[in-house]
Amino acid sequence: MTSLALLMTTVSSEADAENLSKGVLQARLAACVTTIPGAQSRYWWKDQLESSTEWLLLIKTSPDRVDSLKRHLSAHHPYDTPELLELPVTSAFTAYAAWVEKETRP
Repeated sequence: MTSLALLMTTVSSEADAENLSKGVLQARLAACVTTIPGAQSRYWWKDQLESSTEWLLLIKTSPDRVDSLKRHLSAHHPYDTPELLELPVTSAFTAYAAWVEKETRP
């Protein structure tokens, strides 16, 4: 079975979500980015309890593109300390994983 990688990050605006998504797709670092508006985040930042509405990005890629994707996200993310999480994928529809693999070829 072809494997798949899933990364997650958040941004503060639709424009940031659009820019980050387009950048990783154009660089062929991801096959698909699902953007979910309206995520409510509560967190500590600079010794203050904060609350914000964010855009959640679910980024699907092939495992061999993860390091390049993380470098790209780190360099282009608008946050000082971005949330960049790689989530384990224990199973994927074979045809979908093969499509992700094909679309993330440089």
